[in-house]
Amino acid sequence: QYGLKGSGQAWRSHLAKVLLDDENLGFHMCKTDNDVWYRPATKSDGTKHCEHILVCTDDILCLSMNPKSILDYLDQRFLLKPESRGQPKTYLGADISPYSHQHEPDVYRWSMGSHTYVKEVVRKVETHLDGLGLPLKKKMSTVLPHEYKPELDVSKEYEEEEVSQCHQRIGVLRWAVELGRVDICTEVSMMPMHCAMLRKGHLDAIWHMIACLKRHDKSKMVFDSR
Repeated sequence: QYGLKGSGQAWRSHLAKVLLDDENLGFHMCKTDNDVWYRPATKSDGTKHCEHILVCTDDILCLSMNPKSILDYLDQRFLLKPESRGQPKTYLGADISPYSHQHEPDVYRWSMGSHTYVKEVVRKVETHLDGLGLPLKKKMSTVLPHEYKPELDVSKEYEEEEVSQCHQRIGVLRWAVELGRVDICTEVSMMPMHCAMLRKGHLDAIWHMIACLKRHDKSKMVFDSR
């Protein structure tokens, strides 16, 4: 019954009840995001902090000084995949890994990147363009074509099939931004404003942005608790 219309909501309600009501967990729902859960905790040196659980459907990420104990307890209530209970490597398409700066080689902080996602996006786009006999640009100096303004584009309007292609690629780029590619946020945000009347120039700009991602594909965000 996993695929029923109300399955997602039923699962979330059940998980929420466990996180809220189980006396061994006692997490609280964050008011700004109901899928972020927290509870007060104390480190071994007496420092006060909060433990967090991030939930997206059935993907769970635990932030704690001892995340294993929380996941082991959840495993008694739900069936967790054995290979998923460990230091995170990916979450919702993002690459998750410890990071140390060259000036502080012994200090590690968590980082989030989109290298794997971007690499797969570029691969699919290049395959698509190869089928059309079109190459992906190799040289560009800006995220959008030089001096290009989407709102002033008067090139040929696209048909329904081509518009669908544009919508898909815009969605892909927006998720790349969600995974940390804030360097293309402004340019990507411009494109959905033209979804009602997409033109050839808009799709060319999208290919240009994806070519830019290919050239600069190893960007990551590092989270410093200070």
